[in-house]
Amino acid sequence: MNDFLSSEDGTVSSEWALTTLVGAALVAVLILVVNSTAVLDSLTSLIQRALSGA
Repeated sequence: MNDFLSSEDGTVSSEWALTTLVGAALVAVLILVVNSTAVLDSLTSLIQRALSGA
C-alpha cells in the first residue's frame, strides 16, 4: 500500500499548477476578445441604446 501512495506524491501540486495555467490562459484569451474592436463597438452601441431609452 505504501508503494501506491508514494507513486502519487506531488499529484495535487501538479493538478493545481495545471489548473492555474489553464485559468491564466483563459483570462488572456478573454482580455484579447474584450479588447477587440468588434466587441468594443458592440458594447458601446448597447450602452448608447440603453442610455437613450431605445
